[in-house]
Amino acid sequence: MSSEHSFTSIPKEGLPLPVFLGKFHQLFADDPKRYLKPLVDYLSSVHDAGEGHGSILPGCLVVSRSGEIDTALLNSRRGHPEKAELPIYYPHGPGSGPDETRLRDVQAFGGVLHFIITDQPPARRDRRPLSGNPASSSWPPEFIAVVDRMLDGTATLAELSAALSPAPLPEVAPPAPEIPVQAPPSRPEQPALRLPNGMVGRDYTAAIPVPDGTNVGPVAKVEVLSKIPSGLEMGEMAVSGTPATPGDFEIQVRLHPSAAIAEPLDLVLALTINPDPRSLWKNLDSDCSDPFWKPDSDGKCLSGGPLEIVGASLRGRSHAHIGGFRDDDMAMAWYPETSWYSLTVADGAGSSRYSRRGSQLACGTVESHISGVLAKSSESSLGNLVSEWAAAQEDLAAKSKLGAALYKLFGQAAFEARNAIDTEAVALKAVGRDFHTTVITSLLHPLDDGRWFIATFSIGDGAAAVIGAPNGNPCLLTRPDGGEFAGQTVFLTMKEALATTEAIMGRISFHVVPEFKGLLLVTDGISDPRFESDLRLADPAAWESLWEEILAVISPSENGDEAAAALVEWMAFHSPGHHDDRTLILAKPHGK
Repeated sequence: MSSEHSFTSIPKEGLPLPVFLGKFHQLFADDPKRYLKPLVDYLSSVHDAGEGHGSILPGCLVVSRSGEIDTALLNSRRGHPEKAELPIYYPHGPGSGPDETRLRDVQAFGGVLHFIITDQPPARRDRRPLSGNPASSSWPPEFIAVVDRMLDGTATLAELSAALSPAPLPEVAPPAPEIPVQAPPSRPEQPALRLPNGMVGRDYTAAIPVPDGTNVGPVAKVEVLSKIPSGLEMGEMAVSGTPATPGDFEIQVRLHPSAAIAEPLDLVLALTINPDPRSLWKNLDSDCSDPFWKPDSDGKCLSGGPLEIVGASLRGRSHAHIGGFRDDDMAMAWYPETSWYSLTVADGAGSSRYSRRGSQLACGTVESHISGVLAKSSESSLGNLVSEWAAAQEDLAAKSKLGAALYKLFGQAAFEARNAIDTEAVALKAVGRDFHTTVITSLLHPLDDGRWFIATFSIGDGAAAVIGAPNGNPCLLTRPDGGEFAGQTVFLTMKEALATTEAIMGRISFHVVPEFKGLLLVTDGISDPRFESDLRLADPAAWESLWEEILAVISPSENGDEAAAALVEWMAFHSPGHHDDRTLILAKPHGK
């Protein structure tokens, strides 16, 4: 079957590997180098970077329209394995250290290759090696031998890559001429010596190996006889530099010995330069004809009032790679008549088909409800309760009244947002979970004595935090909000989120702070890569570090619009395994 096979029947987002095998199983055996080597090179690049790739399971692999396994999408799923497949491909767990993790990864990949070759998971295979299995008869025998050893934990990805690119057969020498010609003496050719793999954009150094049994002795000079990969140079018995181009290369060198009586030694050095995983990502436009389409990025600012407000939202790489939508959203408002700010971010669940609309409805409805309560000076009862409690924070009765007012404000806003989603779901003949979204809302209000009142309501992950408040004042304003199992998220659209008075009150926090540098609201596309644990999420120093980084990005801007654009650009920072949508709103006093 031709390697130029057309996969027009494959949808734009690709096919899961098990589904692809059901239709095109023989293609892998017909041209394993084309269909498997890009995946092997990607996994090698992850291991060469000192990391474990994990999640190399059939359920995590998607085959694109080109017929190749989508390595960028796989990269976005690192650390998110299909739990049902884990015991089959990682029967002894993922490993407790870097070396053991990479070993288990290689064994798991051997199991995936066993699945590709035999169409059966490794747990179901008999005890005979693949080399004795009829399903492997059409595969290159050297490749099958390496896979067998991968399953036993005795083969490497480099060996697998070499097995997919066997050395070409030697050319047949032409018949000798009738009249003998004296040929110049030649040195016997040496087999290629493999150097460690490199990666585009990363510093690289590798010593030139000298084969056993050679007597070249101390080397006075290394002569390069062929082109060397871009970005690298030859030094004293070493190749070094920063590779600029991916690919497989052979570098021919001649070692000139120091001793005049020794013969020069010719070597061929095989070197694989893997692409930077970031270069594998596509950035496809989302479908602007979709009824719930919104721009793939958004930046906005609020002018006026005592605070500078800047917000930014950026579609994640995992969505951009397949032309998906931005599921996050945000809203911000300043009510000058009552001196209240309202800031909201929402994160639509990527697994829900209308989550982009769910987050949009959540932000818009919450802001609309709060505006109806806080925008007019005639409706300042909340402001009066804040002033009473701020003047005597030890007064439990004043605190209780303020808590009840916030419960009513935030609770009704959340219920209205859910009702708006339910109404939309009925119109589309969908259900609430199709619109799953989180929501975080913060209210800020300046007090007459220079202090600030800050109240926050949150459902789901992400976080809100105060930066630079004096010791004894709060930093993290939200709490981790997971479900029954690790990794679960609670959404606005779940009944339990607003099921009881205690459930709603537990999502509200309110404080008076004497001063602060800023306030940050972030979705988990930012909180997950920047705060690797709940302990870190509660660390004021970690938030201070993030604040200083962001401040350095937006400070050169001459106005709010420029600051928002700079914030959108900053959000494209690379973090392995974290490619979700990212949304952030910051508020800071002028001049801070």
